[in-house]
Amino acid sequence: MMECRNVVVVGAGTMGRGIAHVAALAGYQTWLADVDESTLQKSLTEIEHDLAAAVPGKKSPKYSDQPRYHGSSWPAI
Repeated sequence: MMECRNVVVVGAGTMGRGIAHVAALAGYQTWLADVDESTLQKSLTEIEHDLAAAVPGKKSPKYSDQPRYHGSSWPAI
């Protein structure tokens, strides 16, 4: 059986951002999509901040430097 290591979250509001954050923190390649570019950018900024804060003492620097999340506005999907 093939293991899935990718997650797509549609909707970058509070809940979508939280789901994407947890998935990225768990090491999944995570894509976050939203119809509103400003909501998407705000969520990506907050996820980046949260992941950076979670790294010290919990993840190796090599692992923490790997991109694990991506954003896309709806028309690009």
